[in-house]
Order: sequence, then C-alpha cells, then structure tokens
Amino acid sequence: MRHPLFAQLRKSLEYLLILLKAPFRFLPYPDNSQGGTEDEYAGTDRIFLTIRSFIYLIVFLEYLNLPGFPAGVIMPLSGIWAAKGEISFFLVMVITLAAGLTGSWLLYFIGRLGGPKVMGFYFRKFPKHQAVVEEKMEYLRKKGSIGVFISKLIPVARTLISVPAGMIKMDFRKYTISSAGGVFLWNLAFVGAGYFFGEPAITFFTQGGI
Repeated sequence: MRHPLFAQLRKSLEYLLILLKAPFRFLPYPDNSQGGTEDEYAGTDRIFLTIRSFIYLIVFLEYLNLPGFPAGVIMPLSGIWAAKGEISFFLVMVITLAAGLTGSWLLYFIGRLGGPKVMGFYFRKFPKHQAVVEEKMEYLRKKGSIGVFISKLIPVARTLISVPAGMIKMDFRKYTISSAGGVFLWNLAFVGAGYFFGEPAITFFTQGGI
C-alpha cells in the first residue's frame, strides 16, 4: 500500500511544475520579422535554459546545507541579471523558491524516512549538526510549523530545521507552507538586494558570511 505521504509529495511536485512553467506562458515568442535565424533563437534559448538551470542547481544544493555552493552570491547576481533585463525578476523568484523548497523537502524526508541508520550516517558525516538538530526537535515540538517559518529566516538554522521537522513527523502540508513562506522572504531579500543595489550587495553578503 502506497504511503499517503508520497501522494502528498507527488501532488506538491505537480503544483511546483505548474508554478515553474507558468512564467513562460507570458514570454513573447521570437519575431522572425526582425531577421533572426532559427539557429540564433535556438542558441538564445539554450543560454536562457543554462542560466535558469544554474540558478536552480546552486540554490538547491545550498538549501541542502552543502558547503561550497554560494547561494549568497548567485541570488544577488540573479537580481543583477534581472535588473539588466537578462531574466525576469519574477522568474528568478519562482526558480529560487522552487530550488529552496525541493532542497528543504529532501532534508525533510531524510529526517522522516531515514531511520536510525540513515540519521546515524548523517550525523557522522556532519557531527556538528547533531546537537543543533536535537535542539530544534524540541523547539519544533513547542512551536510547530511557525517554528519552521521563523527558522527559515535565520542563517544556518534555515537549512538544518528541515531534518528535525521530518524526524518529529510534522504534517507535510504545514511544513511545506511554512517553509515556502520563509524561503520566499529569505530569497526575496537576496535577489532584491542584487536587483536594487547591484554588486555591493554581493560584497555585503559574502563579507557577512551569510
């Protein structure tokens, strides 16, 4: 019998795909009357796809709390690209929200379905996380989904909070909604900083170690 949690995940992924496709319905089709060739348009599409994929991948991996993936750089940089008209601000927000949410889902399911063996391996791999995760488990038991939302706005805790949320078997829908709210606001601050302040925003975030 299929676990109901997987049905919820499948439905959430379907909604996420709809969200990712939505912006492209409003993009103008190339105007061949301007003299561009099909190869030129295809090349532009490939570049555009590469930019989108790059933004998604870096943000996704950073939300997995993996070291060396500078979402604090790529999100402001995406905002700079949006300010220059190379990609729409709305699309950047959709991509970064989707990346942050899917990364958060993965950690949630590691915590929820991993069991003692998987979590033991996780803590051996990241020994500094164990005390934080155990502390956050107690915090989430008291605060519930609002604790996830708040934690998503705090450096370090924003990625680690997903594991204890899974371990205490927090309702997946509540977890998703609270995570999405926190991820959106966090990413909006970074992308918006790049959009409005340009390269100084990247310097600020990198020097601040956020």
